[in-house]
Parts: sequence; C-alpha cells; structure tokens
Amino acid sequence: MKLRKPDGPAPHVKALDAFTTDFGVELITPLYGGGVKAGEPDNGMPIRASGIRGQLRFWWRLLHRNSYPAPCDLFDAETAVFGGFSHEGLPVASRVRVRVSKVSAFHDAPCATYKEQADGSFKTTPDFPHGPGYAQWPGQGKAHRINGITDPPKRIGLPGLRFTLTISVLPGGSVAPKTLWESDVLPALRWWASFGGIGARTRRGMGAVRIDSVQPVSAREATGLGCRLAQMPHSNTNAKEMWEKAIEKLRSFRQGVDMGRNPGSGKDPRRPPGRSRWPEPDTIREITGCHLVHPGPPLPPKNHAPGHPSRQSFPRAVFGLPIVFHFKDGPQEYHDAAQRKKMDPADATLYPLVDQKKPVVDPKKCERMASPLILKPMWTGHNFVPIALLLPRGHVGTMGVHLESRDANSQEQPNDFPAGHWWPDAHRKTMVDGVTPNPLKNKTGDVLSDFMKFFEG
Repeated sequence: MKLRKPDGPAPHVKALDAFTTDFGVELITPLYGGGVKAGEPDNGMPIRASGIRGQLRFWWRLLHRNSYPAPCDLFDAETAVFGGFSHEGLPVASRVRVRVSKVSAFHDAPCATYKEQADGSFKTTPDFPHGPGYAQWPGQGKAHRINGITDPPKRIGLPGLRFTLTISVLPGGSVAPKTLWESDVLPALRWWASFGGIGARTRRGMGAVRIDSVQPVSAREATGLGCRLAQMPHSNTNAKEMWEKAIEKLRSFRQGVDMGRNPGSGKDPRRPPGRSRWPEPDTIREITGCHLVHPGPPLPPKNHAPGHPSRQSFPRAVFGLPIVFHFKDGPQEYHDAAQRKKMDPADATLYPLVDQKKPVVDPKKCERMASPLILKPMWTGHNFVPIALLLPRGHVGTMGVHLESRDANSQEQPNDFPAGHWWPDAHRKTMVDGVTPNPLKNKTGDVLSDFMKFFEG
C-alpha cells in the first residue's frame, strides 16, 4: 500500500509546558520514622517524595474543604489535582509531580539514652539529647536497673539535613499548569512548610522543615480557614529551643506540677509529683475497682480512693488518641487478685469510637484519632517561634471513646462512652467552677481553647 504524501508541512502546535520550580529545604527537628518500617528512618532514602506529596495532598484538602458543596465534589477536585481513582473506578493521572534530589549526608542517633551509673546499674528514666522527650516518648525504649537496656530506643534522623525539592505541575485538564500552581499547589506547600513536616509525629514538631523562599502562613490566614494559630512571645535562631518551649507548654498543661498534677509530699525537691488533677485516673480506678491502699509504716500511708468530682470523664481525649494510662503504683504480673485490689490499676488504653453521629448497634473502635493540635517551631523568615495550630475539630465532638483495661478485676461497667458522654457538660462545669485547683479552673471548659490561651501566656 502506497503512503500518501502530505501536501505541506504539519501545522505548528505549541505544547502546553509543565510548570516546574525548585526549593531548598532544611530539616530543623529530628526525623522520626519515614522509612519502610514504622518508627524508623530509611538511611538509604531518608526523604521520600511520596511522603511529601501526601502531605501536600492533606493540606490541599484542608484548604479546600469548604470550597465544594458535597464531599464527593471535594473528592473529585482532589483527584483531578493529585490523581487516584474516580467514582467510576477509573484511574486519574496526577498533575503534581514531586522529586527529591541533592540530599546531604544523613546522620542518625538513638532518640533516648540510659545512663550507666558508677555502681554499674542503669537509670530507668531516659535522657533525650536531641529535643523534648514529651514529643519522642514512643521511641524511648526501656531499661532495667540491673539488666540495662531491654528495649533499644528508636533511631532518629538528626536535623541539619538539606535537600532540593522539585515540584512540577503537569499539563492536562482545563486549568493551565501555572494557574494550578498558584491557586492550589503553592498554598498547600506554604501550609506544609509552616505546620507540617517529614516522617511521623509531625504534629508534635518532629520532622519540621525550613524553606526560606516560602512565605509563612499568617494568623489571619489560619483564622480564615477555621483554624487558630497561637504564638509564644519568644523567638530565636535555635529551632530546638523553640520546639522545647512549645512542647513544654503541653507537658505542663497535661502533667506539670501545680497545673496538671499536685505537688509531691515532703520537702525533698526531687520528690515525685502527686496525683493528677485530671479526672481520667480516678475514672479508671472507679471502673476497675482498684486503687492503692497502703496502711503505713515503714512507708508513709497512702490511699488513692477515686474522689475526683469529674470522674467518669476523659477530657484529655481531645488532644488525640490512643492514650495509654500508666499507674506507677500498678500491679506486676506476680501480684494476685487480692493484692491487685489494693494497688492502682494495670495499664489502660483509651481508643476512639467512630460512627457516633447517629445511634449505632456496633460502633467501630479505631486505633487512632490524630491530634487536632500541632506544636512546633515555625520559621518566620528571620527566626523560629514556638507555635500551636488548632485545626478544625468537629470530628472530636462526634467521636465516642472506648476504654480497655488490662485488669482482670474490672467492675462490670460499660467501657464505651458515646459522643457527649465522655466529657459531659456537668463534669466540665464541675472543673471550671471547682474549689480545688485544676487546669480548667476559672476557664471555659473547652480543653483545647483553654490550652491555646495557656500557650500564649
């Protein structure tokens, strides 16, 4: 078959080029996880483009959550930008391509250390040389006073790592690449650089980044999206110091002496703190029927009978779940039932329950509810400042909670608390108007809002 010869040259068609830009990125707080194995960095590939792309997608969703009339419309718009599968199950190509290059040398270290003392024994309380322990506790491992380290601490990527981030917006669809970059991708990048990070535990400031060429998000912008941005009156070129200040505020509010806990008894400044001023420990004591009773000599008498006026509530669930409640005077495996009754409860864990908007027969227990609170050092263009960002949190009010106690002697009381029952108004009012000191006294009783005000003080 003879091919036809064209009458003339093909008309010139100008290709719609991709829009591409590069950014220099620096890791300013330790990297937790981010590798193939949970909680561990990948020494060969510490920075994954797919992880950053997922973060951009999250922040895009937050930025556009009120821009579409229905969740399905938001899903379609997100898929059109970042790819995925349509409602019909058809693959949709992503218009956003993320590439990581020029990664500097990666250095890692244990997040915690256990000091061996002069007599050969080990301290069982770890030190955290690279940042606040309250943000890194899941990786701290364990040590036995005689046997040494029994569970090695997780390794973390040390700050100072630098890399080049290349983002391309590809042609396709009705919106030109540069227009899509300016309207959708750049705003998501700004929010990620300001409040996100790399790896795990980014909501507690780990894996935070600095990008000098990206303008940080302002408090006014945050308010416009239903968020609240609080800033402490400190600034410094040292990111670690500002991170420690932010996390210390949370630790103090939840567990600090004279705020979240009573002072310890006695005059020794090294004495351990007293009982919690929050109701959860006494709630668990009451549910399990176990509390410490120590009659006296040779040790001082103790009685941890549940007496918190707001017990049968879990206000700290708003900070994120699960929560593991550990009682230092709890039982060991060798204690029998009679002994356990006179000790504080075994460890208990509080999980989220979903599908509580309507009455359900079998609400689903989930493993995790991400905290709506982000704490980190944020780069302002000149210094780092300790910030707290409170994300939209409507889902917290519709969530139930499920308590799992490991004590075989638990009383037969329901361990599921539906929405509205795990932090009821009456218990809230009791703490706000209470006579005894507690973190919510003379405040609003909205735990997260009260924390944000405390953070700014």
